[in-house]
Amino acid sequence: MPISKKTGILLINVGTPASPDTASVRKYLAEFLMDKRVVSMPTLLRFCLVYGLILPFRSSKSAHAYQSVWDENKGSPLLSISQSFTEKLQQHLGEKYVVALGMRYGSPSIATALDTLRAQQVDKIIVAPLYPQYASATTSSAFEAVFDGLKQQSIFPVLKTIDAFYYRQEYIQAKANVIRPFLKEKWDSILFSYHGLPFAQVKQSEANTPVNCDKNLACPTINKVNRNCYRAQCYQTTELLAKALGLAASDYGVSFQSRVGKNRWIGPDTESALKTLIQQGKKNVLVVCPSFVADCLETLEEISLRAKELWLSLGGESLTAIPCLNDSPEWVASFAKIILSESIDSMHFAQPLSAAISVTVSDLA
Repeated sequence: MPISKKTGILLINVGTPASPDTASVRKYLAEFLMDKRVVSMPTLLRFCLVYGLILPFRSSKSAHAYQSVWDENKGSPLLSISQSFTEKLQQHLGEKYVVALGMRYGSPSIATALDTLRAQQVDKIIVAPLYPQYASATTSSAFEAVFDGLKQQSIFPVLKTIDAFYYRQEYIQAKANVIRPFLKEKWDSILFSYHGLPFAQVKQSEANTPVNCDKNLACPTINKVNRNCYRAQCYQTTELLAKALGLAASDYGVSFQSRVGKNRWIGPDTESALKTLIQQGKKNVLVVCPSFVADCLETLEEISLRAKELWLSLGGESLTAIPCLNDSPEWVASFAKIILSESIDSMHFAQPLSAAISVTVSDLA
């Protein structure tokens, strides 16, 4: 039997409920929130919090949010866009590659995607979470799920992990090209809104360093100390995009969305940032969400609907949510370049699970 020379590409995104009804959303939220990297506390306490407090009160509210963006024909925007991107990337890369999509929570699962790659007898897998910035709750969680899916195999395929690509010129240029046409419209300010994280999770990325960043201020340029810090990577992403677009420092700001609970999260939060812009006399704002490569609940409902409603109620005239990269031809070609740049020489054999994790995952939290 000839030896396979195919390389598997495992694309990973966070996931989506199977449908927007309360039962499906509850099931999805349970899987999501019981991830120890998402809710960082002992298992028993996490179980009590999730099943005793969060799910009974948030499931129906979240279901209503999903219903507001659910497509009658295509279903979940995140899933339909991700599937289209997967198909187009496969066409772009050609028959030497096998591209499979796995969602960290929900379906299609990472385990199902690994089965697809195994059936195609790939001898190498590039694990590519579709998160531009690195975070333990997203990227590390995805890596762990991959290792869990592979640990029953006696022989691991050669693995290469892509832990972040916010700094890649291919990503920056593709994202800038999506934003650029909107600069021709009427606007007073641009808000780069990233998914938020609990302050404690980001703080852990500094555990072995002497630096205690003030989280109310902009992060310094990426360096040896903060290179694993999610918040610092978000600020660096913003600076790279601003440079590509020729923006002045006074043209834009950074914020963090999707805060839940009463614990401290990294800031400034997006709602407060919008209120500040109103106080500064801004009337027309563009909102960019660079931590999402595909439009989803957080961009379509939280920004396009709720943030816009807030902005107008505060006296603003227009809030324009700029689309994500989605499955655009330029993004497909750009991500293909990122994939192809991953050298076989830098690939390592993922041997024992513990060793693989220590080699591949430098935890943010």
